[in-house]
Amino acid sequence: AARARYGAIYGSVPPTERFYAGGATSNRGFSERDLSPSVTGVVLGNTMTVPYGGAGMIDSSLEARLKEGAIHKMPLEEVAFLDGGDVTQTPEELKITDLCWAVGAGLRLLTVVGAARVDVGYRLNRTGPDDPEPGSRWAFHIGLGEAF
Repeated sequence: AARARYGAIYGSVPPTERFYAGGATSNRGFSERDLSPSVTGVVLGNTMTVPYGGAGMIDSSLEARLKEGAIHKMPLEEVAFLDGGDVTQTPEELKITDLCWAVGAGLRLLTVVGAARVDVGYRLNRTGPDDPEPGSRWAFHIGLGEAF
């Protein structure tokens, strides 16, 4: 399975309408919404980072799904994936050569209500102090339904 998305917003838009990436249905090398522009500050003595979204987005995924058998007559699949993308303040800041890349694997149990899934993503690049989630390489996701 494969997916590619591009988005551009021109003009002023509230944070609820901006682009966010990272998480179980986007770049699985990041926690939910953490591959998005954010602000860091001190709140009640604790340092917090809050994503506020961006106006430019590239999000792509390539996934190999392999049938492995069944558990209680429900099909079981193994998944290997490659995710790449970025969200920036403006569409002009997007660089196809500077995307965040992650690889990973997962399991899908195809139930009557949808695929129950577990994914583990590993970031391949952009783990420095100025990047989203600095120093972090692993992300773990549990979900219901396919990633895309």
